[in-house]
Amino acid sequence: MPNPIEDMLATLPANVRTYWEQHPDLFVNSFRQMLLSASTEVVDIYTALLASQYPARTWQVATNNNSPLVEDTARLRLIPVLKRLDEDERLSGPDLSMRAKQLNAMFGVEQAHWLLNHQAAIPADWQTLTIFFPGAVWHNAEDHDDGMMLRLQCMSGIWVADFCDISLSGKSWCRGWQNDRFLIGQ
Repeated sequence: MPNPIEDMLATLPANVRTYWEQHPDLFVNSFRQMLLSASTEVVDIYTALLASQYPARTWQVATNNNSPLVEDTARLRLIPVLKRLDEDERLSGPDLSMRAKQLNAMFGVEQAHWLLNHQAAIPADWQTLTIFFPGAVWHNAEDHDDGMMLRLQCMSGIWVADFCDISLSGKSWCRGWQNDRFLIGQ
């Protein structure tokens, strides 16, 4: 009996196929995302992707900033999440959101989705960075302090959508921020 997943893997370049074989959990989520892309609402695709990664929770869109879509990466600029890259700042979810608003870095689901669908247009020097989308935040319906922010990461040359756990209650959220960026329009 034909296996559509194996058939699809067979059409991928060798390095991409090897990556997906080594990371089947990411492959399943990306495959699920691709199947869901027939949805008429882009935000529904990412809500379904989040629900597939965290099925014990009920997710609701808290922020979906529909900033004007920028379809030319030359008109986009990345700015550091950190104010000073030589420090390890401690940021909470509210701090992260406030910093993004101050910088007018509030791109949401539509911009992330466009980038995923136009990966060849993404500059190669962005591949070592994680791009956060503060305009795309979901809350857990049972606990509004529990939040997730959309981000894009490049893994072995392939950009994938992922979610960053942000504490909306102000709990400390600290990690190596040196490669984390917000996206703004020029």
